[in-house]
Amino acid sequence: GLPRHFQLRFDVRFCDVVKADDAPEALPDDVLRPLLADRTDLDRWTSALPPSHYTLRGFALMEAAEVTMTEELSGLRRDLVEADAMASPDAIGQLEHRLRAVFRLPDLDLGVIRLARPDANGIRHGVPVGRSLLLGDACGLCAQDDAHIEAWGSSFYSEALTTPVFVDDLTQRTCSLLGKRLAGAGYRTLVVAPLRVGDDFVGVLELGSTRPSVLSALNVREIEEIATLFASALKRNGDAEENRLQALIKQQYTAIHPSVEWRFLQAARSMLKQQAAGEQPRLASIAFDGVHALYGQSDIRGSSEARVEAIRTDSREQLALARAVLQAAQSDSPAPAFDLLAYRTEQALEALDRESPNVGDESNAVTFLHAEVEPHLDVLAARSDEAALAVAAYRAALDPKVGVLYRERKRYEDSVTLINDTVADVLDRQQVWAQRLVPHFFEKYKTDGVDYTMYAGTSLLEDGTFTPLDLQNLRLWQLMTTCSVNWALDAVLAEMPMALRVAHLILAQHNPLAIRFRPDEKQFDIDGAYNVRYAIVKKRIDKATVEGTGERLTQPGQIAVVYSNRAEREEYLQYLGYLRHLGYIEADIEDLELSDMQGVRGLHALRVAIAAAPPVHSGDALPDDPAALVRAVADAFQAAVHTETAVHTETEVG
Repeated sequence: GLPRHFQLRFDVRFCDVVKADDAPEALPDDVLRPLLADRTDLDRWTSALPPSHYTLRGFALMEAAEVTMTEELSGLRRDLVEADAMASPDAIGQLEHRLRAVFRLPDLDLGVIRLARPDANGIRHGVPVGRSLLLGDACGLCAQDDAHIEAWGSSFYSEALTTPVFVDDLTQRTCSLLGKRLAGAGYRTLVVAPLRVGDDFVGVLELGSTRPSVLSALNVREIEEIATLFASALKRNGDAEENRLQALIKQQYTAIHPSVEWRFLQAARSMLKQQAAGEQPRLASIAFDGVHALYGQSDIRGSSEARVEAIRTDSREQLALARAVLQAAQSDSPAPAFDLLAYRTEQALEALDRESPNVGDESNAVTFLHAEVEPHLDVLAARSDEAALAVAAYRAALDPKVGVLYRERKRYEDSVTLINDTVADVLDRQQVWAQRLVPHFFEKYKTDGVDYTMYAGTSLLEDGTFTPLDLQNLRLWQLMTTCSVNWALDAVLAEMPMALRVAHLILAQHNPLAIRFRPDEKQFDIDGAYNVRYAIVKKRIDKATVEGTGERLTQPGQIAVVYSNRAEREEYLQYLGYLRHLGYIEADIEDLELSDMQGVRGLHALRVAIAAAPPVHSGDALPDDPAALVRAVADAFQAAVHTETAVHTETEVG
């Protein structure tokens, strides 16, 4: 059942060619040259030299030399060049089939283990690549098990970190735990070979057979050649995985936004040139001037109060369950010590039921239960059947991971997660289109809600120019996306375990800023003392109130646009008027003065309610892809801007 390869050699020394009488003596050059130029065109050759004109007399010899090993190793080399050569059990199966042909062993099994550390604890860092004999299902090993880690140091695998190990019969050798597991999986012959690239150790190669003594040290040359091929492939595989991991880390944790990556590449190239010239490389300062900032947030209204109330509710219920345990234990035979616990439990409940509980009452209650009540639960359960049932109910109510009653708080946290994921999903999908409008820097943060910052300007662009129309597009995109976020949240409101509402806020900033990358914080920040006010306003405005009423500026289902000068007000009134015309927002636009805040004075805001449902354009239903709607409306807005610009130029009318 295994393939074999042969190379054929022909010996025609004893064969003569006899030309017929009517065959030409020679071919003209114009016929001969095309024949020699293409020796595989059989039709042309048989036309120029008809077989009927020639006779072969004598005999020819054919020798078939087996070259299975050479051919299969060449095929193995070709297979291992592929990027996913060992990415799956099926891919390993293809390589295994070639090795079976090389060694003429139909039951030969192949395994590969990548090891980050070639030491006695190497198995802890072992990862099967495609498939492994030792770390597969047949052996049932866990690489993190302490017993297996200890056994690794005295196993054939540890011996094979420097030279191939050949085991002729696992059932006849004194084996460690790992060897016994392999024997139990049915293996008799085992070969373990180190995989190295230069001085770098990358893993081990496993070959196993259910028959004894089918491979030995006589096969060391073939094993070493095969190991060299697998080591190179495993090194490439590891490098590719490391690149994917680094890309994922950059994307999820410490990403450099694509819009400014070109500037970081410039700085890195400059440092490499300094190193090549023998100079001490200097960390370049990365800053951008003349940048327009757009800031927005979708904040969960009353999130702090909801979280505190959820924790308080869970604490009350846990205390009530503890009280039930103590009451059941005291019903038959009272004891002063348990009376004291019952009294203290009642005190903790009363503290939580006060109209204005003290800060820390919830944590004090949980600490009391952990330290004073729970250590005695087994004793309390033994006092009566009723007490045992109460203890069982208490323990069943606790979350096994956190050790406290976690029902309401989990409902709160699941609701916050759903809100944050919904907002982030809309922002991410809409950002794809916004980046096509004009490349810009974008970053978002999730807390109790989502806030985001956008920076745009010519200095951020490696090529091209940022125009006022680009800025208008981004500001309109921000308003329209905020409406999309609100509609998306309304759609998932029924799925929320706890009904939380979200208020939306946008900060208008007319004057461009300077930003600088802070290497210690790995993020961009406002640069220059004259730009500090913008940073202060960002931190304060989510708590802003309306002057004269004390009402919170941000309200669920509404957009509040905070501004500080008339130019910002006039610009956003145009945007809001246009969105009202499209049906994105309600008709009334409030113009409010805000109360002074610490370090911030003179702020105003435009506030408007978002439409209850997305608008339907041209009689059609809202597209499934919100970006399609934004794109259509933005195209219309651009046309309107061009028209108004022309009117303004000709008549000097604002």
